[in-house]
Amino acid sequence: MPPVQSSTSGPHLVAAPLALILAALTGGLLATPVINEIHYNNDRNTIANEFVELYNPGPGEADVSGWQLTGGIEFTIPSLTNMLVGDFLVVAQRPATVDSLYGTDSLGPYVGGLSGEGETIDLVDASGVRIDRVNFGVDFPWPTAADGTGSSMELIKATLDNNLGSSWRSSSTAGVLGPPTAGSVNSTASAVAPPNIRQVVHTPEQPTDSEPTVITAKVSDPEGVSSVQLEFRLVAPGAYVPAYLAKSHSALLSNPTSPRTPNPAYETNWVTVAMLDDGLGPDAVAGDEIYTATIAAQPNRTLIRYRIEVTDIPGESITVPYFDDESLNFASFVYNGIPDYLAAARSFSGATPYIHTAANLETLPGYHLLTTQADFDQCVAYGGTKIPSNNFDARSEFNWSGTFVYNGVAYDNIKYRLRQRNARYSGAGKRSFRFRFNRGNFVQFHDLWGNPYPTKWRTLNSHKMSARGGTNFGLYEAINAILWNLTGTPAPHAHWFHFRVVKGAVEAPRGGNGQYYGDFYGLLLGMEDYDRRFLKAHNLEDGNLYKLKSYVLNGLEVLRYQAPNAVPNGSDYSNIINNLRPQQSDAWLNRNVDWNSWYHYHAIVDAVRHYDVQPNTGEHLKNRSFYFKPHPGSRYGLLNVLPWDSDTSWGPNWNGGVGFVKNAMGARASYNLEYRNVVREIRDLVAWLGSLTRNDPPAPPSRSRPSWSTSGGSGSRSSSPSSASGSR
Repeated sequence: MPPVQSSTSGPHLVAAPLALILAALTGGLLATPVINEIHYNNDRNTIANEFVELYNPGPGEADVSGWQLTGGIEFTIPSLTNMLVGDFLVVAQRPATVDSLYGTDSLGPYVGGLSGEGETIDLVDASGVRIDRVNFGVDFPWPTAADGTGSSMELIKATLDNNLGSSWRSSSTAGVLGPPTAGSVNSTASAVAPPNIRQVVHTPEQPTDSEPTVITAKVSDPEGVSSVQLEFRLVAPGAYVPAYLAKSHSALLSNPTSPRTPNPAYETNWVTVAMLDDGLGPDAVAGDEIYTATIAAQPNRTLIRYRIEVTDIPGESITVPYFDDESLNFASFVYNGIPDYLAAARSFSGATPYIHTAANLETLPGYHLLTTQADFDQCVAYGGTKIPSNNFDARSEFNWSGTFVYNGVAYDNIKYRLRQRNARYSGAGKRSFRFRFNRGNFVQFHDLWGNPYPTKWRTLNSHKMSARGGTNFGLYEAINAILWNLTGTPAPHAHWFHFRVVKGAVEAPRGGNGQYYGDFYGLLLGMEDYDRRFLKAHNLEDGNLYKLKSYVLNGLEVLRYQAPNAVPNGSDYSNIINNLRPQQSDAWLNRNVDWNSWYHYHAIVDAVRHYDVQPNTGEHLKNRSFYFKPHPGSRYGLLNVLPWDSDTSWGPNWNGGVGFVKNAMGARASYNLEYRNVVREIRDLVAWLGSLTRNDPPAPPSRSRPSWSTSGGSGSRSSSPSSASGSR
């Protein structure tokens, strides 16, 4: 049944039952409307159903004429708009869409957009006074499922501080995520406010085996707090307990996309202790709403999982992390630091035993994976059954669980699998992995120089650093990425890391073959993934993004990001693989390809011999990405080809690097001339950069066009693209 529209409080308002009676009882006192629901990142970007909802809790009517929503969006509420007690007012990205979906009568459209990375929204009255502010985030204590699952974030109770993440929940019913509730009572609304929990911190962030772990949380409740309980579980090294069970090989092949089964053992052996705010022991100040508990020092390489349950005086209770948090619990990893690595059986030096000192190992960042021996063995399949290369769904399934530790932070209950097509299981050495982190707990990685990347990563791709011809130490892909990014082609950033897998009781076993059985796995190359964060990190406009795979012709199966205003059916992808051919006219080519982008991309392809592609839809469809740059003269956007999997470059290679674009260009004189101009430009740039090591480097090369060049086929030239768990 659609919400009841108020006939007395102006258009676009939804009146709660008995609103007039409540207003009369308050004697017409002034009211303060609040920001009550925010839908900022739908699960389907092509449906423009984002909105901000206001609610008037009373005690009286509110004239909101001329009020504004500012910050990430801008909108001025029309004149003669009054909100009675209990009224909802929805301001929508696209009112017709929101009204058709939720049966409301919304205002809008607003200017701007709500960020999927967090946003500030201010409600300002007609005189310019700020009435309300919500500076929301996407990680704890803010509702994590509101970021891309289709749910909104809802204020639990209008009297709560709505600038605290713990005052909100993802729209849901009985713990099951549900759609937004625009213009009606929030699905998570509660007459009695549950306890408010935030600022969950454990100290030290990564304790040693001689240090206890002190856990604190800020807890408040308008009715008073009855109890705060810490629940924790210790996971010993070599005895990892995954939250979900991996599918058997046969189940993975036959039904790869089915949900994994929760592991009953995950809920066993939790210990409960009281958290106190009494100013005694580790609790610094009594009565400051900071509750504290201590876990005694634990052995090296122990994983500490914990969660917090709070009960208020009326009996309402809540547990954090909240139900929609995929991480399931908070976590800390006890670690004494990377030990020396003893190569007793075999060493690059030829002499054994050889000690690789901890100091040398620590020159690269160390990443840990905690997992079970059985899960790891099934995944890497050294002696086990391998997933066939033609079972794309099984190969793409993140079937195995673990805990990933980097920079002292434990990212619990993440998923992992192998990557690569032809070289996935080659040899008996290292494997290339793909790690998927949980919504609300993406990882801030760092580049080769220790600088943080522009965005947190949802996915880490790793490479085993060997390909055709044997070990290459990751130089090919790492240097290629630098060259592409330097010369104007957005390419996945890459960096080296030192990888350790905690799957046994002993970190560094002694003995003749001990070097093969401890935590040390080796050095790997880490690579950025193609997704919406890639576009943001490389300052690219919102456009459809595809990561190509062999034989996969349906663009929706390789779509990594669906842009809000781009075609929603993969037809841009199909247009290129089916129609980009030599017989097309120059006009067609210019409407569908960003030639300036391709010239820069392919100049490096030729320079490093990244040739393992062909203009076909079979095996050699892989090793590249398609990004469609929005353009007013193009139905689909202009194709930008971006690089991937260039590990077999820098030498003799398969194929000749002829992709769809080069094949279509053929011998067209004007296009080939423009391409040679770009090659010369890049050659001069690289030569100048090399000259910087001299005492008297020359001036940088000019980027102006030579007088003998032509503009045919190039299109327009574009510039080169250049802590604690919840603080509120």
